[in-house]
Amino acid sequence: MVGESGSGKSTIGRLALGLLPATAGRISFAGTELATAAPEALRTLRRRMQLVFQDPYGSLDPRRTVGAQIADALSIHALLPKAAHAARVGELLAQVGLAPEHAGRYPHAFSGGQRQRIGIARALATGPDLLVADEPVSALDVSVQAQVMALLADLRARLGLAMLFISHDLPVVRHLCDRVIVLYLGRVMEEGPTAEVFARPQHPYTQALLSAAPSLHAAQRRTRILLQGDPPSPAAPPSGCVFRTRCPQAVPACATSIPPLLGTTHRVACINQA
Repeated sequence: MVGESGSGKSTIGRLALGLLPATAGRISFAGTELATAAPEALRTLRRRMQLVFQDPYGSLDPRRTVGAQIADALSIHALLPKAAHAARVGELLAQVGLAPEHAGRYPHAFSGGQRQRIGIARALATGPDLLVADEPVSALDVSVQAQVMALLADLRARLGLAMLFISHDLPVVRHLCDRVIVLYLGRVMEEGPTAEVFARPQHPYTQALLSAAPSLHAAQRRTRILLQGDPPSPAAPPSGCVFRTRCPQAVPACATSIPPLLGTTHRVACINQA
């Protein structure tokens, strides 16, 4: 899921986890609608959905060992006897490329990339089916970003995880994601297979985002499309198409018509593409 800051990416991630109440629409997981699920059913579902935070420094408690923090989920969900926690924590640390003996250390002893690995290990403790990764590499150095992305890709393949990857970094999305949703002011502008959307973007907003993305390949570079002004306030979006005030292709009808998301596998919300 990509888009500028304030487009609603993190909000949707938290809605998907049931951490925020939806004001409209339906959110279901494994056939259960989160808004109407009984508390016990929701608790069981949350075990299967976990969040990897953006900030590897702020997401860990500096006063507790990393092993204790990873083991929290095992205790909260009563997944294992307490006597088995240490062994399971060691397995989880090894799974993310750290040593089991690191469990007794405190967060200050680790680099940013190592802390993010610890955060991933904590998210994996419940054996989830879905990881919501909210900008998980944006706070890391570029070389470390590549290592963490490779880890996430390996875990996804090895454990059969579904992943909702939230980012504003298009090269990262191109590398890691099978499908992409492009958001603007809380509305989906374009959605489809990543390779197809990146190769043939249909919405003017997607085209502008991709034109700003750096690329080492000359064939993938595009003429830069500069968007005028700042995004409007999400509390007072424009009428019609919310992107129209910055769209280089806007026509008068954009002010009165909310374009539906049309298409089959590759869908676009733009009256000029209807």
